[in-house]
Amino acid sequence: MQNDVFHEDHPELADLAAQNRVVAYFGYGSLVNPRTLRTKFLGIRRAEAAGWRRFWLPQAANEEMSLLSVKPDEDAAVHGVVVYDLVEHLPAVDEREAGYARRIVDLSRLEIENPPVKGIPVYIYEADAGTATAADRQSAILQSYLDAVMQGFRMLYGEAGLSRFVEETYGFETQLLADRPSPRYPRPVALEGGEAEALRPAGCRTRGPNRRSLNGRDERIRAIRRGTAADDPGCDQCPIVIRASFCHGELNARRRAARMAVAVGMIASRAAAPDAGR
Repeated sequence: MQNDVFHEDHPELADLAAQNRVVAYFGYGSLVNPRTLRTKFLGIRRAEAAGWRRFWLPQAANEEMSLLSVKPDEDAAVHGVVVYDLVEHLPAVDEREAGYARRIVDLSRLEIENPPVKGIPVYIYEADAGTATAADRQSAILQSYLDAVMQGFRMLYGEAGLSRFVEETYGFETQLLADRPSPRYPRPVALEGGEAEALRPAGCRTRGPNRRSLNGRDERIRAIRRGTAADDPGCDQCPIVIRASFCHGELNARRRAARMAVAVGMIASRAAAPDAGR
């Protein structure tokens, strides 16, 4: 991890910790970006928590949209930040993380860069979700949310850390809802000079914000999935290189090939079956 200071600590952080007035929480998504924090936090450090893996998951209340979460996984680790905050601010953080359960982090499996204080309880927020990922359900990712998350990783970890976030987060192979002109994420960030262009992928298709359906029932959506919609926003609004498989043209081609292979296998099986079994 890097060692430069990217945010000055509150001058009374140590004294407040001695008074048991400090709590900490591990951020692995939008909390990584200090520009999204709404409490007057006391300090922030780069950190890594072992035993967790990051996922894009369908929202429990609306599977058409996704959220970023973690799940326990002994073979994984997530990088992010530890935010030091006042105990009295914790209800506000819980409200921000509505729909997530606050879990205790095992301090023996948490690596914090230059911790300003020790022995502080650290929490992590885990969404209450099933086993399906956003890719399984094709739940859309808000571009304004993704911008905030990725800007934070790029700001704090550089290009290598940003690439690690992309590579180690499951469920990215889904739709991107292009809402930059009118952000739906409640804590949007301003992209600085050249960020939108520098972080733009090639070959990725986004979903316009005014589409009525995201589950394939609407003909306009089906047209975009086929790549035949004249008003498809295309790559101009994509925030960053995610993965080659995130391109819907390639993803759909793979799905069609897989379906064709299954169909051919079924036909072959039927042809080989004896007449009496038909």
